[in-house]
Amino acid sequence: MLRIRPGARVYEPDNHPFLPRQLRGHDATMLPQQVYDAARGWWVLAEHALAQRFAVVVSRDTGLVVMAIAIEEWATDERGRRAFSGTILGPGDPVYDQWVGQPDPTPSATRSAVTYVDDPGTCRCGCGEGTRGTWRPGHDQRAVLQLIRHDFDGSVADFLDWYEAHGPRRAER
Repeated sequence: MLRIRPGARVYEPDNHPFLPRQLRGHDATMLPQQVYDAARGWWVLAEHALAQRFAVVVSRDTGLVVMAIAIEEWATDERGRRAFSGTILGPGDPVYDQWVGQPDPTPSATRSAVTYVDDPGTCRCGCGEGTRGTWRPGHDQRAVLQLIRHDFDGSVADFLDWYEAHGPRRAER
């Protein structure tokens, strides 16, 4: 995931076909579409930026995430700078719910406007919620109990009996 912390708002019209915009930077008076357009680029980014699926925009004023974006397409300009397009995410989207309104995910003294954050994943239990790891807290147990309900009619005792008979032993792993 990209973390974008734009500088001060600046009027800078650009008529590039991929990213036509009037402003770059950020301040609290900007409309969501203006924040989105300003955050999209043009950035000096490494090649691995192209693999990023999401971007969050952090307000310099508050240090809070103000927008989450699903990245769908990349473009490179004549100077080698990169810009993306995508969809502004809203409430109910796991990435939005996890990040927007939260503190900067990479608080540091770096002067770089763009940094990388471990890409958020989706919890493996099937709830659809975003996570920085494999599971939301407690959801690993939810997944185990779903399997027990499905394969052992909800009987933990039957599962333990089966596991004792068929499961790997610690020394065999």
